[in-house]
Amino acid sequence: MGITSNNAPVQIEPGELKDLSAYYANSAQDTKGGYGVDALEEIRAIGNGSFQQTDKPFIVAPILAQGQVRLCNGNGFLDQKVACKKITDKSFIMPIQEIHTSLQDSGVAPNPFASSFTYEGGVTHFRYLGEQPAHVLLSGSIKLLVRLSDKSNEELRLLGESWVHAPTIWLMLQHSPKPKADLEVAYQISCDQGWKPRELFKLDPFTSYKVPLLPYQELEPLLVNEPNKTITIIDGSILPKSIAENNGVPNKGHRITSWFDIGAETHLWMKTDGLSNASRFQWKDKNGNIHYDTRIQSGGGNSANRVVKVPDYATQCRVWFNNGDQPDLNTSTNIIIKAVPEQYDPYYGFWAEYEFNVNTLHYFEPNTDYFFSLDGRDGNKWSFDSRGFIQISGGLDFSLNVRDQLQQRFDEMRGE
Repeated sequence: MGITSNNAPVQIEPGELKDLSAYYANSAQDTKGGYGVDALEEIRAIGNGSFQQTDKPFIVAPILAQGQVRLCNGNGFLDQKVACKKITDKSFIMPIQEIHTSLQDSGVAPNPFASSFTYEGGVTHFRYLGEQPAHVLLSGSIKLLVRLSDKSNEELRLLGESWVHAPTIWLMLQHSPKPKADLEVAYQISCDQGWKPRELFKLDPFTSYKVPLLPYQELEPLLVNEPNKTITIIDGSILPKSIAENNGVPNKGHRITSWFDIGAETHLWMKTDGLSNASRFQWKDKNGNIHYDTRIQSGGGNSANRVVKVPDYATQCRVWFNNGDQPDLNTSTNIIIKAVPEQYDPYYGFWAEYEFNVNTLHYFEPNTDYFFSLDGRDGNKWSFDSRGFIQISGGLDFSLNVRDQLQQRFDEMRGE
């Protein structure tokens, strides 16, 4: 075996050891916490059980905390208008729920991360506050649904017609520009691992995705020209949890709609002509079975003016509104019901399920803001929809050396 330095090979014969300190002199690390790379010194250390040169600092073992980044899943949205923050037409920042660290023998650990930017109620950027760079191995899996252009593009993609109908998406870790820097720096940490087509005109019956809708008040002027559902109003009520066909007790102030058809819509927009503090819903499926919607609570000031999600099985619906128990506060005698059209309903469209498997080395620089983003490559025929994301599940794990932070806390406790 030969090791070359300055073009001079050094031969090591079997059973013979040579002092290679001269050849390693330029690479010796004398900094605190550095590793000695002198070959003879390493051999002596192994043979004698310790390092012989006391002027060399000992290697200090790290104290590793388990870190985790949790991304907002489909149930993590509150009142956000969009799922991801738009950077460009092909790049969106993914919202974060939390970053936390924990030790093996403790439920907590020093957490050198802090939120630095938010939007629409979601955290987008986090800051690393450590004094030294943190070198970590990011690992995990992230699944999300991405809205596609339309059915024709999806069919072409299934046939392998063109890659522009199956846009490739990268998961990026980026940091904000530093002073005197022109651009943000982006690191690719994963590429999509294939897709699964899903037609989501009606979402899965056992999953309650909370895809952000436009607020009720913003939808009202946009739906002026949309047709009303054809209904008639009669006296009657829907009793709590009732799956009966009859109209209930026709007390004063109780109003109920006739059954009306449900088409491809996934949301209904409703407004009464007066005051109504409650509403109840019944839905029929294709077999004529009646279902009471327990998700929609009556009373407590819940108005009949609302946007309601349509169950995936529904073919017909009827609505009870007003409340005879408080006739002075409930004056509505009619209700307008409209289907939320495709351009305003994020549940419409054809989607694909993407999976990102992450296993990459990275480092966090001190006092630097970071964020995760989706960056698409789509040719010229496809672009992201700002509401066209549903994050199903996922997160990232990493180990972080917190020895310095623990030592600092210990010193503070001792008053040093």
